[in-house]
Amino acid sequence: AASELTLAWEVDGAALEGAVTAEGFSVVVAMLPAGEHTITLSATDTDAETGSDSITLNIPDVPIEAEPGDLVFSEMMIDPQVVDDTIGEWVELFNTSGSSIDIGGYTFRDDDVDAYELQGSIVVPANDYVVLCANVDAATNGGVPCDAEFVRDSTGNGMALANGPDEVLLARPDGTEIDWLHYDET
Repeated sequence: AASELTLAWEVDGAALEGAVTAEGFSVVVAMLPAGEHTITLSATDTDAETGSDSITLNIPDVPIEAEPGDLVFSEMMIDPQVVDDTIGEWVELFNTSGSSIDIGGYTFRDDDVDAYELQGSIVVPANDYVVLCANVDAATNGGVPCDAEFVRDSTGNGMALANGPDEVLLARPDGTEIDWLHYDET
C-alpha cells in the first residue's frame, strides 16, 4: 500500500519533502530557475526494498520586463584615446535581477536631444553584463567586445556620449526609467 512507503524527493540532488495523497505521490517545488533540472522520487517499502525514477525538465529562460534598478550603468567609455569617439564609445549595463531581461525596444538616451531605440533582441542574462557600442567591430573600435550596437549621433538621430557633463538613461518602451546616470569630466 502506498501509505507503507517512505518517499524521498530530490531536485538536482537536493532533498525535498514529499507527500502521499489520495491522488498519489506529490511534491511542491518552489520556482525553478531556467535550465535543466532532474527530479527524482525514491520509494522504500517496509522490507527496505527501494526503487526510484527520475525525470528531466528543461525550464526555458523567459526574459522579464525590467523594473527600475534591475539594470544599472556599470562602466562607460565617453572619450576613447585609441580611436575616435564616433566608433569607440560604449556603455556597459549590469543586470542586478535574478532573471534575464531583453532590452530590445528600450530607449538609450540622455536628458536633451540624444536618443536611440535599441534594435532586435538584446538579452542581458541574470547577474551578467551587456556592452552597447557605437561600433561592434572590435578590430576597429579599440578592441572592445560588444553585444549590441547603438547609432552614434549627437543631433537627435542617435546617442552620443559627451566628453563633458552629460547623462545616460535607459527606459522601457512604455517610458519607465530603469536607470539614469549623470557624469562630468572627472
